[in-house]
Amino acid sequence: MIGSKLKKASAVIISLALIMMIAAVSVFSAGAAEPEKGSIEVELKEEFAGLPLALVTIGDYKNGELELYDDFKSVDLKSSDFDNNKILKEKLFQIRDLVRANDIDSVVEMIGYDGNANFRDLDTDKAYVVMQPFNTPAVSLSPSLVFIPAWVDGVLMRDIHITAKAENPASVDNRGAVIVNKKDDKDVPLEGAEFSLWRKNYYTDTINLPVESDDFVFGEDSNGKYYWEKYKDFSLVTNENGQCYVDQLRLGYNYRVIEEKAPEGFILDQEPHEFFVDGKCEVTVENEMYVFKNGQGAMLDILNMPVQNTSKTESSDEPQDSTTSKTSKVTSEPSDKITPSYPTPSKTEVVTSSGDGNVVVEITGDDIVKYIVIPAVLVASLILIVLLIVAGGKKNKNKDK
Repeated sequence: MIGSKLKKASAVIISLALIMMIAAVSVFSAGAAEPEKGSIEVELKEEFAGLPLALVTIGDYKNGELELYDDFKSVDLKSSDFDNNKILKEKLFQIRDLVRANDIDSVVEMIGYDGNANFRDLDTDKAYVVMQPFNTPAVSLSPSLVFIPAWVDGVLMRDIHITAKAENPASVDNRGAVIVNKKDDKDVPLEGAEFSLWRKNYYTDTINLPVESDDFVFGEDSNGKYYWEKYKDFSLVTNENGQCYVDQLRLGYNYRVIEEKAPEGFILDQEPHEFFVDGKCEVTVENEMYVFKNGQGAMLDILNMPVQNTSKTESSDEPQDSTTSKTSKVTSEPSDKITPSYPTPSKTEVVTSSGDGNVVVEITGDDIVKYIVIPAVLVASLILIVLLIVAGGKKNKNKDK
């Protein structure tokens, strides 16, 4: 009896031990199946927000040795080149040109609102190159070589932070400009129009994004997701020649101006006017007018329509009551905010609810609209009486049968 119990206990213990061993192996296998990942954060400037950066994997990097992938073996980049900045820079530009010419796969991220770009969930024991996927007029950045993991201040790191450098530092200061010309429908310059200025920023990383508000408007188009950023505490106001301008605009961006205040006596133009800054230029004055020099900027010609005072009483052969005379309200708002009126058909009855427990029967004629308000309780009583009569009739018929 005791021996039998010992055998059963031993069997249970052995079974539990086997289960624990299997579980431990499973946990170990699961942990081994997911290798550790790394990341690269590229620091730039806030004014570069919305520009793209590309990350290209060029080879394996283990124990200080680099093994280039086939697409890049022609560059012949070796570990011994890492200590020679001139040679390293030349070979990194060769890699950049290969990627652009042969459309080699890369991961593209947009520079965020904070001026940084982040590449996450990256494989370790790899060599990467951070570069611009194509030339932009805004700035030309030097490609950077990054290893994951890498030794940083004596610590082996998988999350790497680098600062991007411009090929030509002077290119960072290149700026463009826009001139706005404001006129009426008779080509007369308009003074006193006020505009806000916005810049369009594309993004892929949702971290550190601004909160949507009146100053940040989000959207999406064929190029990706973006937000419009409004320049705060800044406005453009046209002078007596109907002109205003803004310079020092970053190259390679889309901008827009929106009229916030129309000239006196004119309708507000609520249409955004978008333009692209693709060339360096300056603004100067010639013959009392703003013009471009040392390049060509964006020129916007924006029209304002005058407010039409159409307020009048319609003439009629018959005398007209003052309460029914039709007038058009004079407004500085666009015409699309005026609700159009339509003629009503003759002798039409419409039954609706007034929302206060009553039923409204609306009888519409050519010139007369009458409303008959019937208490809902009375209507319900009439319906109940009809139902009782119908039910009583059916009962009498059944009796007759």
